[in-house]
Amino acid sequence: MSAAGKGLQVPKIYVAEEQADDAKKLASGSMTTMKERLRVFPDSLWTIKTIHIKADVPTICSLIEDWSAIAPESTEQVRVNASGQVRAAK
Repeated sequence: MSAAGKGLQVPKIYVAEEQADDAKKLASGSMTTMKERLRVFPDSLWTIKTIHIKADVPTICSLIEDWSAIAPESTEQVRVNASGQVRAAK
């Protein structure tokens, strides 16, 4: 039986991009880990995109070339406050 026949899940990747002139980018396979990593950037605003990744060669190649070529499943804006707490941006 193929991997697809076994109900293999398509992994999610969370990509965060800072909303600043010298924008930093981070990626993680876990939203919890992503928010922990963002804590070290106090007083900043970020956009987190959730992307489902189909693990085939064309998709992986497009990610290497430009991850923004894949449409996100969802987008969330978060703000890291002065004490390092990550909260939904209003």
